Order: sequence, then structure tokens, then C-alpha cells
Amino acid sequence: MRREDFNDFYENTIKRHAQLFLEKNKGYIFHESADRIYEEYLNQKTLMRVVLEKNNPSQLLDRHKVCAAMTVAILKCRPITCASINDIDGKFKLSDACTINEQLAFYCSWSLMIGFIQASKKETEHMKFVLPPTNHNDNFVNTFTRSLFVANIQNSLSPELLANIYFLLESYNLKQQM
Repeated sequence: MRREDFNDFYENTIKRHAQLFLEKNKGYIFHESADRIYEEYLNQKTLMRVVLEKNNPSQLLDRHKVCAAMTVAILKCRPITCASINDIDGKFKLSDACTINEQLAFYCSWSLMIGFIQASKKETEHMKFVLPPTNHNDNFVNTFTRSLFVANIQNSLSPELLANIYFLLESYNLKQQM
């Protein structure tokens, strides 16, 4: 993604989603972080090229890998912080932790994925994209973002795994339309 495209994505997707989250969740602060996110996105793309042995810089990464790199970039930069979090009594639990940045990363990258799909497949222009049901009481987004949160604090985010998840989400949606 070129810098001009990223700037547009940042203004119209990342900031828009962040504002929606902040309206629903009082006590959070959005930090302007376009430069940090873009730099981390480029780092993640470079890392994927090395891991996948894509040595030709003119060979573009597919849309799933681009979305995975964006997800990890947003997660690592954590542009939303909680203004009121504290651990005065020593009773803060992992289950109390907020996944607002994980939600932001997923929703922004999922929006990017949908845009890529619609740009490449004319028949998907008016398609309604959905997320699959889960076998738990939670929905897909809650389950997925909690998993992203745990992977991030364990320092085990895998852009390659995320790329496969975005591929599966695309396949799921295309299959739903048949």
C-alpha cells in the first residue's frame, strides 16, 4: 500500500472506526499515530516477504497478507488507550483488560479486505459480508479479538496465520453467496 493510499485508509477507516469506538466507550483516548502505524505496516510486510521468501520487490503481496500486516501494525501501535485504568488494589485481572485496539485492528483490516474483494470481483459489489458463527456463547469478533489480545501479550502474533484467517473469511463469504 502506497503512502497516499494509506493516508486515505487512515483518515477514512482507522480514524472513523476509532471515533465510533470512543463514542460508545467513554474514558478512552485516540492518539494520532498514522506515521507509526504505516511504519509498522511496512515492517510487517517486509517480515512476511522474508518469511515467505518473496525476494522480488515488484511481486506484490496478496490482499490477505496486506490485511494481516495492517492488523498487526495497528495492534502493535495501540492507538487507543484507557485514561482510567489502574491497579491500586492489585486485583486487576486479564479478563478485565479491554480489547478495543484488537477490535479496531480487526474492523479496519476487515473493511480493507472487503474493499479489496469488491475491487477485484464485480459480482461482489452489492454483496453483504458476514462473519461466521462460533461454537461458543460469544460472537466471532469477541472470540477473535480476545485471541488477538492474548497472542499480542504473549508476543506471538503471526501475520501468516492472520493472512490465512482473512483468506478463510473471504472464502466463507463467497460460499455464502452461492
